[in-house]
Order: sequence, then C-alpha cells, then structure tokens
Amino acid sequence: MYQANWSTEKKASVIPIRDDSEEEDELELEENEKVVVVPQINYQVLVFSLAELAKPISRREPKARMLMVSSDMEWIDVYALLKVKAVDILFPGQDVVHNDALEITFTIPRIVKVPLPLLSASDYKYLVKNTVSMKTPAANIVIKQVTAIDNEVRLIT
Repeated sequence: MYQANWSTEKKASVIPIRDDSEEEDELELEENEKVVVVPQINYQVLVFSLAELAKPISRREPKARMLMVSSDMEWIDVYALLKVKAVDILFPGQDVVHNDALEITFTIPRIVKVPLPLLSASDYKYLVKNTVSMKTPAANIVIKQVTAIDNEVRLIT
C-alpha cells in the first residue's frame, strides 16, 4: 500500500507503508517452514602403515585425522573420502591404489567396542544408525595398510 505525501511545492512523492497483515503472512510462512537439520558425525580416523603394524602394539603410533561428515552422505562418497585420506598418508604421490591395499574397521564409543569391518553400504548404514542416536555423534575408524604398492608380503594382523 502506498500513501501520497504532498509538500508545499505540490509535488507528489510515494512512501511505502507496511501493512500489518503482510507482516503476519511472512511470519506464518516462516513458522510453517520446517528446517531439517542433518546431524554431522565426527570421525577420528587412525591410519596405520605396514611399518607401524610391524611394531609391538604398545609402540605403534598411527597417523590421526579428524573428519566431519554429514550423516546423510552416501556410502560410496564416504568410502572415497576415507580412501583419499588414507592414500594421502600412506602413498603420497601415488595415483592408483587398489581397494585391497587397505583394511577399514570402525568402533563406536560406548556402543560398539569390538572393531567391525567397514566393507559395504550395510556396514555403513549400521554405523550411521548407531552414531546419530548419540548426543554427540562420533565414531573411530581404523585404516590399516595390508599390502605395499610394490606388492610386498601381505601383513596379517
């Protein structure tokens, strides 16, 4: 709605006037909109090289990384992200690394204490289902190098 404002020079200027009903309509729209919040999962990623795995357990020092991932991210994307993190640490400058060069397991604090393999979408679905129910969604992921790029002997742990 607009109102004309006449000055002494008799020129009309238009001043917008806000109608209260328009403001209420905007508030109703904002209240009716539902904001979907997708929880983020905090992953502590530990990466063990063949050299570290050859040491006694008490002497191993893994490379650690933190990773925040949306809980609605697809398994294939999460797997690729984990693999990129591990390859950057274990095989810097290497273009191609086979999937069987790495072994990935996970634990969830206070829920899953025994390391479980993270091999498929169903494993990942189980991981996400159990972490999003936590107050602060978090999980530990352990990535172990099982073969070298030059096909050294496979280390069985």
